[in-house]
Amino acid sequence: MKNTQILILDFGSQYTQLLARRVREANFYTKVLPFDTSIEKIKEYPLLKGIFLSGGLSSVYLQNTYKIQPEILKLDIAILGFC
Repeated sequence: MKNTQILILDFGSQYTQLLARRVREANFYTKVLPFDTSIEKIKEYPLLKGIFLSGGLSSVYLQNTYKIQPEILKLDIAILGFC
């Protein structure tokens, strides 16, 4: 499974690095990127199977906070959000 790639988009969670470590322990290649990483950069990962959105309370409850790029939702991959 080491060829399977999972990206973690960091929206400010205090658990992002812990999440990345646990995914790596499950033998997945994992890369943490900022939430505003361009869609072009995300598409550069040829074996990408999923994206984790790692956020915190402010990214859920406050207005005018970080937003996901709509193009990410159009990719043919699994997306999972953590708060």
